[in-house]
Amino acid sequence: MSESWELAVLAELAFSVSDLAQMRFAVSPMWEVGTSFRLLNSGSAHPVHRPWVEQVRPRMAPAGLDRGWLAELIPPSGYVPDFINPAPAGPAPTPAEEPAGILAVPATRVRQDLDRLEHEQGRPGCPRRRCDLWR
Repeated sequence: MSESWELAVLAELAFSVSDLAQMRFAVSPMWEVGTSFRLLNSGSAHPVHRPWVEQVRPRMAPAGLDRGWLAELIPPSGYVPDFINPAPAGPAPTPAEEPAGILAVPATRVRQDLDRLEHEQGRPGCPRRRCDLWR
């Protein structure tokens, strides 16, 4: 007779009134871009996503997506700068509306996020680009 063990994980999240006031449930096209980009660069995919990944991944290099700003700002794992995904202005922004939110992020916040990215991932190579973004 074999024994079976069940592991239960209990987690408690505590939110302040300020945290709750900032909480939103929304669809974010830019968030989808980031997670899709990361999935395409991961080298693997869940079976649910595999057909899409196999169809789209070969198009990345010809489109230049393997060497642009997105490739430099969204590493295969780890931290992604928060300014890339600002809180959506409404519950269902269009892809055309999202860049306005990114452009509205204060420069100090962008600098803070880029410094954290550099600390955690190292300085990007900045191929074919000036590295002004990093200093």
